[in-house]
This record gives sequence, structure tokens and C-alpha cells, in this order.
Amino acid sequence: MNINGEFASINGKLAIINGTPPLKAIVAASEAYPKGWHEGDVGGLSAIETNLAPANIKKTVNIFGKAGTFEQAVSTTELQATVSFPSTSGSVDVWKSKISKTVPAAAMQVQAYLVLRVSAGSTAQMRILYNGVEKAIDTGVGNTPEGLSWNGAGIGSEASLQFQEKANDINTISYGGAMYYQAPA
Repeated sequence: MNINGEFASINGKLAIINGTPPLKAIVAASEAYPKGWHEGDVGGLSAIETNLAPANIKKTVNIFGKAGTFEQAVSTTELQATVSFPSTSGSVDVWKSKISKTVPAAAMQVQAYLVLRVSAGSTAQMRILYNGVEKAIDTGVGNTPEGLSWNGAGIGSEASLQFQEKANDINTISYGGAMYYQAPA
């Protein structure tokens, strides 16, 4: 491209420019966008970077006019099957861990549910902890089943998921529960 006789402002003064400006290339493997004259490509940015394609962009995301179509497949894995177990005897009003499982770092979503039933005249509490943080808590009174569930995002590192109980006496307390996580398939 020749720009002989073109006008430009240089340091605030009007000047006539002659010659050919040096062209700068945009390189797909580099994040650099050098200062200067760019010739462009009739195929657009995706002609320069072939990975800029709808299939490589998350669905609902738009990058430089390319609407993403990528949806990550997930699989659900059971950490703990549905179980029932009685309360252990011993100290009352102390949190006792009933089930403790490790959630892998790849987990994107974590789910847990628990059902509590206590003997008539008794009360008990149950809670779900994720990585040591209480996520849900509930109280069961008498023989009426109480349900508790929690659904949350994975934290990107290995973490523990626990069911705990605390009773005001040592009468029979029964629980049932399950734990799941979702990760890339």
C-alpha cells in the first residue's frame, strides 16, 4: 500500500506523508497486538485463529460476534448410596459425624440429602457440612421425619462432605441419606 501525498497529523502539525508504512502481523499463537498498520484478513479473526469457533466457545457466550455452542457433558457420581443407620449411644448434645466422604477436585456441583426420624419424646439435629462449613441444619422432633438437603458448587479442590447429628438423649435416631457430585464426563 502506497500513501504518497496523504495528509496526517504528526505531533499536532499537518504534514504530507509519502512512502509505504510497515505492516504489522497479527499472529494466532500470540496475544500481542503490535502498534502499527494491519492489513487485515478477509476471513476475519477466525481466519487468523482457527480455534475461534462456536464449538470452542461456551454456550451463551459471545466472543467477537461468534456465539458459543459448546456444552460440557457431565456425569453424576454417587459418593454414598442411600443408607439408614441408628444413632450411637454416648454423649448427648455433641455433633457426631455419621458419614464423611471426599468430593474430588473435578466436582462442579455437589448434592446431599438427609432424612431424620427420632424416637417419640426425643429431639435431634442434623447438618450437612462441605469442607468444614455448615451448609444446612434442621431439627427433628418426635417420630415425624424431617428432611434436609443442600446443593452447591464444587470448590475446585478436594473437599469433605459430611452428615452430622446431635441428640438431646440417646434414644434411637434413624437417618437416611445420599451424596452425589457432578463432574465433566
